[in-house]
Amino acid sequence: MKILQLHIENFGKLRNIDLNFNDGFNQIYKENGWGKSTLIFFIKAMFYGMSAKTRGEEYKSERTRFMPWQGGLYGGNLTFESNNKIYKVTRIFDKTPEGDKFELLDKSTNEIDCNEIKPLGESLFGVGVESFSMSALFSQLNFKSKLNDSMSASLVGLDKYQDDLDKVERAIKILKDRKLKLKKEIVGKDEINNKKYILNEDKSQILYINREIDNLKKDLLKYEEENKVLKIQQNDEKEKLSNQELKYQEKVNIESKINELHKQIEEESKDKSENLKKTNTKSKTMINFGLILLALIFISFIIVSILNLLNVFLCISLIIASFVTFIILLYIKLKKRNKNKENNNQDKIIILNSQLQQNQALAETLKNAIYPDRKNLEILNSKQVACEIEIVKLNHFIKEKEKQILEIEENCDISENFIANVLNKNSQIENKIKLLDKTILYLTKAKENVSSRFVGEINQDLSSLLSIFNIDKDKYVVDNYWNVLEQSAIGMKSFEFSSQGYKDILSFCQRIVLIKKIYQKEKPFLLLDDIFVNLDDEMLTFAKKLLLDIAKNYQIIYICCNDRCKII
Repeated sequence: MKILQLHIENFGKLRNIDLNFNDGFNQIYKENGWGKSTLIFFIKAMFYGMSAKTRGEEYKSERTRFMPWQGGLYGGNLTFESNNKIYKVTRIFDKTPEGDKFELLDKSTNEIDCNEIKPLGESLFGVGVESFSMSALFSQLNFKSKLNDSMSASLVGLDKYQDDLDKVERAIKILKDRKLKLKKEIVGKDEINNKKYILNEDKSQILYINREIDNLKKDLLKYEEENKVLKIQQNDEKEKLSNQELKYQEKVNIESKINELHKQIEEESKDKSENLKKTNTKSKTMINFGLILLALIFISFIIVSILNLLNVFLCISLIIASFVTFIILLYIKLKKRNKNKENNNQDKIIILNSQLQQNQALAETLKNAIYPDRKNLEILNSKQVACEIEIVKLNHFIKEKEKQILEIEENCDISENFIANVLNKNSQIENKIKLLDKTILYLTKAKENVSSRFVGEINQDLSSLLSIFNIDKDKYVVDNYWNVLEQSAIGMKSFEFSSQGYKDILSFCQRIVLIKKIYQKEKPFLLLDDIFVNLDDEMLTFAKKLLLDIAKNYQIIYICCNDRCKII
């Protein structure tokens, strides 16, 4: 495959540029700033188009970067030969891929194809734009040799099994993604340790609260025992007070009786005296009355005697005598009655005195019976009430502490279940991760084993190219991962530690080997953008010779900007 000519309408700083190319080696010698790198990107864009965005920090978007500086139609055309047919591809770019215009003209039939199902370069070379850029396009900014999965498959001769390899790679990627997700699901040690710390704190708190409950129960037992003693003391004190009250009441009753007997004796003595006085008074009255009657009788007798009225006198005398006799008899009866009454009073006084003596004797036995003092009972009652209040408080505190323990134990159960579940889940996840690691390792080793079968052949080709630069063929080798390793006194090390000139040579030779291996459908053209600026004169001479040898099999478009790097 080779490029015949191109026309740039507007692309970056380039405008209305026409270039023709020959078979083999083509050199474009231009000064710095002409747009050599822009030309390289134009050729690539003609075959692969331009995406909206590209990776990398240097330019976020090729489409934006190469927008015409001076305006105008954005794009151009390129004529190339492939399989003995000549084609002309035209591309007009817009701000977005949706606005791009594509046209492929088959000059042998003048047929035009405006539908690009997949990029033209991929149809021609069998590789995508990324593989093309990492192999056939040698940019001055970076032409270090790297591989993607497609290139790796082609390199080991398994491009016909690319779908299978892609599936393996996708499987590995899926497994790695799954492994990453599983790792995120693993509960960290910090969280588990935090839960364990909280659990231990809760258990310690339970022990502490249990000790508090034990102390409270001891205090409760002490107060209950004290309450029992106080109740016994209360009963004893109540019984004592009851006895005191009985004796004191008996004493009061006896003293009341004694006082009452004294009063009765006094009343009886007073009645006796009054009766005697009344009797004397009545006697005196009767005597006085009798004397008066006798005087009247005497006077009457005198008068009758004087008047000779004896019969009448006699009658009157008899009346008077009868009256006097009545009076005398009444007096005698009254006297006798008073005497009987006096005797009765005397008997009552004797009986009362006897009762008084008995009560005084009983009062003597109760003279020490004092008014019951309730002060001790009140003190005991107060202590007993205080004791029962403390018992109620302690029972309340114990219930609250036991309730608190139940809540903490519930939290402990939750924490223990959480820890157990997390550890079990982590264990299951870790087992899954181990299985994924083994599967990934197996698939990776399978790919490596496939690749390792072709490493010898690749190293032979690399050694052949390095021999042109008089470099020891055993000093540098390529491993299964397409890494160039340098043999040193301490073993193999990355060639990154070599000089920049050596790194450029190794990268260039790597790419040439890579191009020979991966482009099986059609040989590509090589685009080299001033890549030998870091070589010394000796190595530059070897590089020029190698480049001309390569040009015998590949069309090369070599761009440089100084006389030293010119090939021809």
